[in-house]
Amino acid sequence: MTFAITDGTAILGTSQDAPSSGTFVEYDSSVVTGWPLKLVDGAVAHFTEEDHAAEQTALIDSQASDSNRGKRNKLIQATDFYALSDVVMTSEMTTYRQALRDLPTQAGWPTVVVWPTAP
Repeated sequence: MTFAITDGTAILGTSQDAPSSGTFVEYDSSVVTGWPLKLVDGAVAHFTEEDHAAEQTALIDSQASDSNRGKRNKLIQATDFYALSDVVMTSEMTTYRQALRDLPTQAGWPTVVVWPTAP
């Protein structure tokens, strides 16, 4: 038998010897082979191509989200002057700034973004 050392949600490593402390799951390494492995309902299982694709998609979405939030924040910052107390902001500028703040709620965010047009 082999032991998967875990934090309760992910497998951190494996060992042929029972760990003296920590959380571990015993599994038959002749049935579940290779690396990476994952926990499914407390049991050790293969990390599938679908798992890999899902991780890649999540990484791409995270990078797109960070990039688009950065661009959005710069566009809002470029219009902050209009929000000063001694400047009257037009309704078009108010609408534009709100549309920028609402971008993350758009369908398709973060990979498909329809950017609002500045007034």
